[in-house]
Amino acid sequence: MKISFAGMDRPIEVAQNATSVLEVENTVLHGRICQSLISGMGQQAIEPYTLWDENENELRAASIFLPVANPFGLPWDDRSLQAGWYDRIGEIYLEDDDVRCEVESLNARMNSRISELGFQLHAEYSFAIEWDLIRQIKTLGFGVQRSASDSLLDNLIRFISWTVDAGCLKTLLFVNLKTFLSKSDLVELYEQAFFLGSALLLLENKRDDTSYEYEAKTRIDQRFIEY
Repeated sequence: MKISFAGMDRPIEVAQNATSVLEVENTVLHGRICQSLISGMGQQAIEPYTLWDENENELRAASIFLPVANPFGLPWDDRSLQAGWYDRIGEIYLEDDDVRCEVESLNARMNSRISELGFQLHAEYSFAIEWDLIRQIKTLGFGVQRSASDSLLDNLIRFISWTVDAGCLKTLLFVNLKTFLSKSDLVELYEQAFFLGSALLLLENKRDDTSYEYEAKTRIDQRFIEY
């Protein structure tokens, strides 16, 4: 995918084989670009831009990015991600005959045993809702294992892995993420994103002269010169 901003000479490449980084040293321009990409407004944004796929077809700006402005508040409650993850779990469940048969057998046995309790009462009792895997998962809170004591890097990798499991095709858009990560953290993050096949775009307002294996960098300096 390519991002073309009005007034910029070169488009910004975003791909799954390397994390894309856009360094904008001018604070005002950095803010405008962040605001524009997060808004998903494309040519109507404060810094107008267009998006293109590898076949030069224009893409719909509103459906391309998953913004993460605060890495300490990752969007775990994003409804589209949750829905995608539930769909994937459901697909795996239906594809695995052994697991499905065993689970359904256990559920029937559990319902039977619970129904026996009703025999000790006067009225007649039955289950009003048929058992459902997704409902069970939601009820028991089955999901990504997380802890408040986990490092930022661990949380980021866990979140990116979850978006892949959820079938997310959007590019994850981070703002000033490098501020909170060491060089070794970035190396691991980039490697994990590469192996997971997840597209990342980092918008940074500081210059970083370090070269990373899985990073593709574009820089705009204080004089608005691109390189």
